[in-house]
Amino acid sequence: MNQITKVSAIITNTTPVWVPEFTDFFNKVSDIINANRGTCKVSYTVGKKFIKIIVDNSVWGFISLYSGEYDKAPVKSGDLLKPAGFNRPARHSRGNIIDGTASYCAYGPNYLK
Repeated sequence: MNQITKVSAIITNTTPVWVPEFTDFFNKVSDIINANRGTCKVSYTVGKKFIKIIVDNSVWGFISLYSGEYDKAPVKSGDLLKPAGFNRPARHSRGNIIDGTASYCAYGPNYLK
């Protein structure tokens, strides 16, 4: 079972609309990273609350799996968050991959303006 099949199974149990959006987003991010940074190993892990996108040995960003509150800030399912550390996302979202408002580049989610 590959990683996209695993995340599809997890997400299908909670939010079925996520599967095509996540697959498209992950493939687009992988292409942008490899075009701008050279050949990199791009992968992800699925946790209880977030999907962590990893490039080589560093965290590129997080995607929220739930809607609610994280670190006293509101999050929606599909929100893109910048990493605060290897295992922890930053407080505020940088857009949403489901509604197409995610703001990112080859090096991670963009800073807030």
